[in-house]
Amino acid sequence: MKNPSNSPLTRKIRLPYTPTVRKQSLINHSDASTKRGQIFTDLLIAGRPNHWIGSANMFSGTHEARLTSLVIFAAGLSFVAKTSVTLISLWRFDRIIPWWQMALTFGGDALCIALLWFLFATLLWLVPKKKWLLQITHYAALLVFLAYIIFHLLSVYLFWIWGAYLEPHQLNAVSLGYQQDAIFDYVTNPFFFTGILSVSALWLLGTRRVARLLTQQTSQKIPTCVAWFLILPATLSWWPEIHRRTVDPSIVSPLLSALYKKADNTDGLDDSVTPPDLRDFVLPTPRPIDLSASPTLWGRAKDMDVIAIVLDSVRRNNLALYGYPRQTMPNLEKAAEQGIVFQNAYVNQPRSCKTMESLMFGIYPDPRLRCLTWDASRMAGHESLLSRYQDAGYATYFGTTMPSNSDNFVPFMKVAGRRPPDRVLGSEDLGPDVKPRKVNGDDRVLVRDYLRWHAGETKSTFAFLWFMAAHIPYRSVLKHFDEEKVSDRYDNCLYTADTAIGELLEDLRARGRLEKTLLLFFSDHGQALGEHLESLHGSSLYDMSVRIPVVLSNPVLFPNRQNLPQRFQIKDLSTTLLALSGLPEKLRQSENIFARSADEKIYFSNVFRDFKLGMLRDDLKFVFRPERRQVSVYDTKQDPKEDHDLFKTIDPALLAEMKRETLQYYFAQLNYLQSEFP
Repeated sequence: MKNPSNSPLTRKIRLPYTPTVRKQSLINHSDASTKRGQIFTDLLIAGRPNHWIGSANMFSGTHEARLTSLVIFAAGLSFVAKTSVTLISLWRFDRIIPWWQMALTFGGDALCIALLWFLFATLLWLVPKKKWLLQITHYAALLVFLAYIIFHLLSVYLFWIWGAYLEPHQLNAVSLGYQQDAIFDYVTNPFFFTGILSVSALWLLGTRRVARLLTQQTSQKIPTCVAWFLILPATLSWWPEIHRRTVDPSIVSPLLSALYKKADNTDGLDDSVTPPDLRDFVLPTPRPIDLSASPTLWGRAKDMDVIAIVLDSVRRNNLALYGYPRQTMPNLEKAAEQGIVFQNAYVNQPRSCKTMESLMFGIYPDPRLRCLTWDASRMAGHESLLSRYQDAGYATYFGTTMPSNSDNFVPFMKVAGRRPPDRVLGSEDLGPDVKPRKVNGDDRVLVRDYLRWHAGETKSTFAFLWFMAAHIPYRSVLKHFDEEKVSDRYDNCLYTADTAIGELLEDLRARGRLEKTLLLFFSDHGQALGEHLESLHGSSLYDMSVRIPVVLSNPVLFPNRQNLPQRFQIKDLSTTLLALSGLPEKLRQSENIFARSADEKIYFSNVFRDFKLGMLRDDLKFVFRPERRQVSVYDTKQDPKEDHDLFKTIDPALLAEMKRETLQYYFAQLNYLQSEFP
């Protein structure tokens, strides 16, 4: 009798599940194309992904099953992570997520998992069928999917903190080492470390259990269901409607969000935003100057030399003047011993060009991306801080260790006054010594140029020196501190800038000019060194970015150090300098610092990444992110690091009022600048 197992029909039915035939098919490469084509037939039609995941005896019966178990666990844990994020978005940030966005919540994650599955399944299919190669492929897949899950766990934490995921610029900062201190502190946190160990243990034990389950024929249809679960939302995630509309950040894949390169900045609010009523909004509020604390200061610096020194990217957090334990700028501290240290100085937008336009014209800067310094011809002939000193007969100087075309500063300064400064120069005009190879600019070269020019002047001078030693990439000329961390490299840059201040003070003292010179030191913006995973100027409105050091120094006017609490912004330095010099002081929106109180309102904007508006009202800092429909509130007195968002505890009516006021500031300032500088 004929053996039924040898009949053509029986062979056709039993071939995919016979270990002997399967092993033979691996050796017989002539049948490769037939077997590869059968994969998709099994997966999509028969519901039997036996070649895709393998069965009990294929490649020792584990590798493809383990790969599928990795996919199932990754899908499950990412599902839990994304569900948590969606709940955070709904509850913590009170966002309204449309149903069509909710339906796509897992689309991007499904796409990532499907691509990873396809990649490693293809590798298992193509690599030579040797045990050690299969083991390497399996463990590579294990590490990749484990990293994927850890990244999702980190993303949940970040979303809880600020309502969004990691972005490309933050990953780039990590790769460059600007955030390594913060990353180290976070990873070594006991809670984070315990969580990673727990997930890793669950991952290793769980995937082995699922892999065993998948080798049973009764469970072979599970991967097919998972595959469809991944493919359908992954396909929907590419629906063109998503890319034409603003979506809640919680529905986007954390991994795709980190890899997708967005624009580095935005120009302002979308044109669809309706301007609020501006009739009850006045900016700023006029008030009389109160010099009762120092009634004799007005005009006391008349005929003195005035030197304004901008310390680019110097943050107050790293200065002993404001409580930092390391002496990073000892010469600045010496100057402050005979001066005023202002405790509450801010910039309206953390960018150099905004500081320049505020100081020169006494205005709130344009809250958008564009800068007045970029359009020098538009600013020609307008009253400015420079023109006021020129009208009073002062010789004028502008020098910087940045290139002349950086933010168009040198061309701008040539038209910002009645005439170009008597000496104006950028780094290329200072010779090769200003910027040795692979280091930041040496500000001492600029100081020496100024001192040579100043020695030949017989009348009072107004000088504007812009230091660049503390700018990225934090490569200092001098190495005073051991460089183990990013903060050490940054502190060495501060120390290098401070040596230039020391040379300036020593020369003025030696020539008997220090008592006849009014010195103003201030930063153009703060700097982030990893706090909140921020870097450079910061893409948000935390104090590390917008709160700056300001010191006014003269041994005659201020024989002892004073710490003043007045809250002000860059624009107010203009009127204050003019008042001390006894010149016509009112300059557009600028106010005398001594007329301000310690609880003044400050308005902010930031164009890095998504656009942001904000304000400081009493001790509450309000931040509005229109693109994300998100607001945050921090108590800067009780929570100076701004770690705790109080959004949920604030009266909704107050939130609506502050949101309206920030929008009023935005549109009112645009109208003012258009009328003042047509």
